[in-house]
Amino acid sequence: MPIASKQVFSMSESSGPQAPSAQVQEVLQKGFLLLRGKLMKSASVEFQKALGLDPQGAKTGLGQQFARLIKADSFEEALNLGRILLELEPKNYVILNHLGNCARHLKLREQADRFYRLCYQIKPDYTKAHLNFGANGAKLEAYDQEVEEFLARWIPVRKLRLPTYQGDPDLIETVKRNLAAAGKPQDPATIQETLAERVKTNWRNSPPDLVQNVIQSDNFNFALFAFENGDFAKASEIFCRLSNQKSVMPEVATLCALSKFNLDPSDENFLALEQLRTSQPYNRALNQNLGITFLKAGKPLEGHLFLCNAARLLSRSQGLYRVEEILAHGDDLFLEDRKQDALGLYEEACLIQERPEIRAKMGDVYRSLDDHDQALVCYQKMRELDPNGELTRTLLQEVHDGYLKLAETAMEEKKFQNALADNFRAEKILRQMETLKQRVRILGVLNRNSEVDLLQDEINKMRIQKELAEIEARRQALILQGKQFYRAKDYLKAAKALEDALSMKKDKDVFMLLAGIYKGLKHTRALNALLFKWKSMPEPALEVEEEEDKQEKEEEQQLAMMGEIESRPQLDLDF
Repeated sequence: MPIASKQVFSMSESSGPQAPSAQVQEVLQKGFLLLRGKLMKSASVEFQKALGLDPQGAKTGLGQQFARLIKADSFEEALNLGRILLELEPKNYVILNHLGNCARHLKLREQADRFYRLCYQIKPDYTKAHLNFGANGAKLEAYDQEVEEFLARWIPVRKLRLPTYQGDPDLIETVKRNLAAAGKPQDPATIQETLAERVKTNWRNSPPDLVQNVIQSDNFNFALFAFENGDFAKASEIFCRLSNQKSVMPEVATLCALSKFNLDPSDENFLALEQLRTSQPYNRALNQNLGITFLKAGKPLEGHLFLCNAARLLSRSQGLYRVEEILAHGDDLFLEDRKQDALGLYEEACLIQERPEIRAKMGDVYRSLDDHDQALVCYQKMRELDPNGELTRTLLQEVHDGYLKLAETAMEEKKFQNALADNFRAEKILRQMETLKQRVRILGVLNRNSEVDLLQDEINKMRIQKELAEIEARRQALILQGKQFYRAKDYLKAAKALEDALSMKKDKDVFMLLAGIYKGLKHTRALNALLFKWKSMPEPALEVEEEEDKQEKEEEQQLAMMGEIESRPQLDLDF
């Protein structure tokens, strides 16, 4: 039942209490008991009775109970009572802020969001609502002044974090010194003119292979100075052009979007920045820059949301912004034997940018903590990220060999079950012949002969595959050598290398190249011998066919190839 009252309930932060009478207090207590039992309608009836007896005293009693419940961390009960209070005074922004905090304590983040937004609509300059809205969105467990203190700790100076000038981080100071030496003013307009002149002329003194980079660097520096000095039109033009050109200059897409928003804070440009942040949720500098930009644009809720995001992320990376800084500090902590702290930083770096070498660092920490299951997860993820990379292959081989060595040590100590466990860990990294050979030795000692027999069969298959791979590698090397001789017009050496390659495997491409050489050189006997050799060679990896069908197919193939050979010019050996 809604509570009707023409009196204005006030729970402002400066309101003084007016104690309820004993009779009113008795009715209120009954209502509080009903509220504790979550009987909201019945509680509302009792509160209405109390308001009818003594409006001001009843409202004071309700407000005092609300404050007591919050202080006692009875947030669910406080939330229910607060909703009743809000019916009495729907425009009370202080109650709305408290309700948002109660909802947040109960992990009701969407409700909290609505309360803070209502609070903002009623009193746009109420800073606590801005801070709490940001903390709620960032899932930061801090409230009211605590949020401001948290921000002050991790973002003590609220300024944009922009990339440095390319080529010379102190470029502007260098330009100022040069202007001073020439007796010219060092004001922003003169500096901008100097940077514009560099864009026009600097590339002319650069080597041809560096011209493009110099042009982009000088344009980037000009745009960055324009941005820092509020010329967002010029900054937007250049940064967006560099972004469209897929320039390697740092953060051009972000700087383009920031410039456009500063120039025109429209919903479209606001959405572009939010989408940019969605694609890089763990980018600390981006969150900070968005927070500061939105505050400047008169969007305090969004501004504090992104500042809180940045502060929360910075608290997890010990105040460090960039991946390389985070990794370097993690390495230092690992050397100091603070392995869990190092692991935390590696995990943060991985969230910013998934890279195989970061997963390798995490795997090494887990191994040092004897958490081999998690270590294997990291190494397997590393392989997923870069299956064919040289770094991945090298590191995985090192880890694999390390487990094999552990298994050898365990065998020497007669700890065969431990040896078997380490061998299986090696297999999860790389399944190689050496891995299985070692397992055969371990299983042999453990008298698990049936498993040994199965592994021996697999080892034999792997050995055959390895030999075939080596033969194929030699064959490909001969083909490459033959083509190199061919391009050098040393046709006899080319033919020798290609003949050797063809002897190793029936290959139509090699055959056609050889036939072309012999035809061009008018080596009829060699060409006929080649055709006979081709006919007598077995087909690679073909199903067994009936002899007559096979013979017919070979004759058709031979006729087709002869026709192709005859159609070639006499000596045009440059394919």
